Amino acid sequence: MRNRTLQQYIDHEKTAKRAVVLLGQDTHKQCDYRPASRLRGALRKGFTLVEMIVVMAIIGVIIGVGASGMKGLTEAKGVSSGVSIADSIFSEARSSAIGNGLSTRVAFLSDSSVKGKDEEKYLRLIVVFQRNIENERWEPTGRGLSLPGKTFYDEVASVSSGTDTMDFPGLGPSSCHFYEFNSQGLIVNFGGSTGDSTEVISCIIGAGTAVAGSERKINVNEKDRGGFVVRKNGRRSLYRDISQMPNRSASGQTSLN
Repeated sequence: MRNRTLQQYIDHEKTAKRAVVLLGQDTHKQCDYRPASRLRGALRKGFTLVEMIVVMAIIGVIIGVGASGMKGLTEAKGVSSGVSIADSIFSEARSSAIGNGLSTRVAFLSDSSVKGKDEEKYLRLIVVFQRNIENERWEPTGRGLSLPGKTFYDEVASVSSGTDTMDFPGLGPSSCHFYEFNSQGLIVNFGGSTGDSTEVISCIIGAGTAVAGSERKINVNEKDRGGFVVRKNGRRSLYRDISQMPNRSASGQTSLN
């Protein structure tokens, strides 16, 4: 009996081992072991020259479109900031005129003879002046502010109260376009009076670079310019599209007719 039990145990172990061997062989057959030569061939396969050129062309177009969009966005932001700066200075000058009972001027440096490091101030530097009733002179109330880079005061498209030579801080007597408020905060026009309601004073800020003593490099697209008109009472109305300004002529300048 003991020998029979031992023999059954041995037979059971042989059957189990045979099953494991057969199972391993079947599993091996089901696995897809790719030959080494085929694997190396698959690794060598890549993009063709035509495919590479097409991809590079697409990337170039995307970069070009993106750069153009960013440039337009930057210019628009610069003009918007410039208009905001100018508007705040006009507000300060008008409030000062009313509060002190003295005429004030907002002056944009337009002297093309400025040289050296001061060239960047050309058509960008804005200074507020106040009338000294004792000596009848215009005196600066501070050193002024500059418009953002790549923006400038468009002296061609704008209509100011007039032009004059004024004593700019650090520059001395220099030519400028000015906007004058009387002691009541009313805007003064070319003739030295407040004029009538049909006359429109305007301040236009453009995107571009104005170079003193040479031809200005500017973007003439009106969409890259913004500004505001100054009403008879001295208050301002901002315009993103300057072609929509009152009394705007086809040439892009403001008419006083």
